[in-house]
This record gives sequence, structure tokens and C-alpha cells, in this order.
Amino acid sequence: PKFFYGYIIVLAGFIIQTIAWGAFTTFGVFFNPLLDEFGWTRETLSGVNSLAYILMGFIGIIAGRLGDRFGPRITMAACGFFLGLGYLLASQINAIWQLYLSYSVLLGVGMSGVDILPISTVARWFVKKRGLMTGAIKVGAGLGMVIMPIMANQLILAYDWRTSYVVLGIISVALMVSVPLLLRRDPRQRGLLPYGE
Repeated sequence: PKFFYGYIIVLAGFIIQTIAWGAFTTFGVFFNPLLDEFGWTRETLSGVNSLAYILMGFIGIIAGRLGDRFGPRITMAACGFFLGLGYLLASQINAIWQLYLSYSVLLGVGMSGVDILPISTVARWFVKKRGLMTGAIKVGAGLGMVIMPIMANQLILAYDWRTSYVVLGIISVALMVSVPLLLRRDPRQRGLLPYGE
């Protein structure tokens, strides 16, 4: 075909990385507003982000297995749902255990498939240019880490941290559930061969 569908897979992976990693790295922007409002210790609040990373790593094994079984579309969309739900619930917290549940657990589950699923899917679509295409996806993570914390900070300054979490939740649910629907596990599902095979 004149246009190879694998490039749509790359674009979808790029958007997933931009939104997911961008929103996830906003935790530092929320750190001081949460300290000011609730008076928790810095260690207690830092543990929220640390636990999210630990769970993300361990649950990533399960996300990879589910991706193999059910495909990247369903698995990544489910991860996106948990991601958005975590931010929406974080906007309603009044106790530290609620933040651990919404941020550490739900976001840990949501982030578990963000690297594994898009990159493994792109690897199936490209033989030639495989490294270039997976690298292009990871550029989205860097871009998101620049844009999303700035956006979250502006929302906090204009409104408050709760509103900022609501906006992150809406963006995450809208894009992280819809964009993965573009993913296809294998080019043969569309009657194609991997690029360069």
C-alpha cells in the first residue's frame, strides 16, 4: 500500500507515551500544594510516587502477559482507564491512604502497560527501521514530561490542585482509552507483512 499502517501504530504509541508519562511526572508539581493543605511529612508523600513505580514494574509483567493474550488494544485501553480513574480519584482525597490508593495503586496499574504494549506492538510491525520507530515512540515520553508538568502547574496557579487532577483525569481517560483502539497486534491482521520483511 502507498501508506503503511505501521506508522499509525507508531503515532498511537507516541500519543500514549506523551499523555501517560507526561501526566505521571506531574507528581512533583503537586507535592508542595499537597504538603501545604494536609501537613503530611515529605517522606510519607514521597512514598506515594515510589510505590507507584514499584507496582508499575511488577504489574508490567502481568500487563505484558495480558497483551499477549487479549491484544494491545484491549489491554492498553484498560490501563488507560485505570490511569484516568486514578487522577480523578486523586482530586477527591482527604486522607493519605486515599492518595496511596488512587495514585500508587491505580496509577501503578495504569502505567504498567505504557512502555511494554506500544513498543512490543511496533516491534511486530517493523523489521527494517524497528529501532527508529521504537525510538520515535519514546520521544513522546520526553515531550510529555516537558509539556504536562507546565500545564498542571498553570492549572494549579489558576484554579487549584484538585481541578488540575480532574483535568489530567479527563485527558487521560479520553485519550488513553481511545488512542489504543488504533493498535493492532500484528500486521497480518490487516493482510500486511512487517515493514522490511
